[in-house]
Amino acid sequence: MPNAASNWLLQIDEPISASRVPPAAEYHRVYAGEKRRIPRGILAIALLLVGFAGFAQLSLLGARHIDTEILGRAGFTPLQQVAGALSLALLTPYCELVKFLGHEL
Repeated sequence: MPNAASNWLLQIDEPISASRVPPAAEYHRVYAGEKRRIPRGILAIALLLVGFAGFAQLSLLGARHIDTEILGRAGFTPLQQVAGALSLALLTPYCELVKFLGHEL
């Protein structure tokens, strides 16, 4: 049976300070740059609202098409409920993409 000293999983690692965040920075100021970029924030909010409405409409349009043309159903169906949940789930990676692109600008 190997002892704890030879097991790489149980060895204690030295802490690495690779953060570019200044030590005295407040939490809400970490991503703030030297100059204020209010248009960047407004653009991010607009993109999120467009994504929220766009994903909802596209997924409901696809579900409605499948329901009426393929399955022959009308009204509010379980497929449309799933499409609404899917549109909300798509917002998570979309928000991360908007955040990443906004940080790069």
